[in-house]
Amino acid sequence: MDRSRWTVRIRAIVRRVAGPTDFDRIQLGDVLLTEATTEAFNILLPLLSAIITDTGGARSHAAILAR
Repeated sequence: MDRSRWTVRIRAIVRRVAGPTDFDRIQLGDVLLTEATTEAFNILLPLLSAIITDTGGARSHAAILAR
């Protein structure tokens, strides 16, 4: 089955995070909204429901981590 065609609906808070100084704002189940992710964002992954980035593609850091 092609996973890119799955539809999932969630109800969550979207939090804009510019970088590590904003990490304390993230709570369990939040959706992360950021320009791009780096290795520093890895610590947030267990808390997130989804990741939205302004830049990147199928091989970007966020896309690979979300798999």
